[in-house]
Amino acid sequence: MIIDKVHTYVEKNLKKTNKKRKKYKNKRKVMIATGVAATEVLRDLACYVETHFDFLETEIVTVVNDFFGETITVSGLITGGDLIKQLSNRNVPEIVMITENMLRRGETVFLDNVTVSDVEEKLKTKIVPCGDSGAEFVNKLLGVD
Repeated sequence: MIIDKVHTYVEKNLKKTNKKRKKYKNKRKVMIATGVAATEVLRDLACYVETHFDFLETEIVTVVNDFFGETITVSGLITGGDLIKQLSNRNVPEIVMITENMLRRGETVFLDNVTVSDVEEKLKTKIVPCGDSGAEFVNKLLGVD
């Protein structure tokens, strides 16, 4: 499960990851856009990572599925249009992380045919898709490879 993997990865790689981040002087602000179902889990995970890395500031944003209907709460069915509509009235940081399952497999296109580039252009931000690996989640939050 991703929760255990995040905790294990952070504990094992704390020193190594902090060394990689020494080159950055400012806070890294990351917005995580997710569906209703994953909001609390991602909030807990992001908070856990933040407690170990003081340069990180996260904001979890719940995106309601307007395209398919409010009763659809999974992140994988959130569309680019929903992201644009619901994030455009917010103070969006330079980075918005999404789950890669919002995109068609192997593509940078949402289910409504809006591209990642379209969303980046409209929101003036970088969209960072993330898989379900705990290590990938932490690395993308921290901006390390």
